[in-house]
Amino acid sequence: MRILVVEDDEFNRIMLTELISMIYPGIEMDTASNGREALGKISAGRFSLVLSDVDMPDMNGEELVKAIRGDLELETPVIAITAFVMPDVREKLLLSGFTDYLSKPVEMDRLREVINRYIM
Repeated sequence: MRILVVEDDEFNRIMLTELISMIYPGIEMDTASNGREALGKISAGRFSLVLSDVDMPDMNGEELVKAIRGDLELETPVIAITAFVMPDVREKLLLSGFTDYLSKPVEMDRLREVINRYIM
């Protein structure tokens, strides 16, 4: 099992990878600071799951998931992570190709639940 964490904010990226490591000790992870970097890593290797921030510079999460589903033709679960918690935002993200949604700040129990749902 291999997870890619895509987050432009370094603090959030570190916190998310630490939470995942606490839940799943020894899990293989990689990180990217924007969608373009993530797309390169996804093109070069296989990931079981992608956790992606939505609002990022250069290539945002919606553009990333569109490229994963369209250009790369992958069905890899891609979980949106965003501070926007309005109900219509969740529906918009799911319609854009994300598999699921986590709101910030990410809670450990919800993170475990989502990861288990798609790759455990």
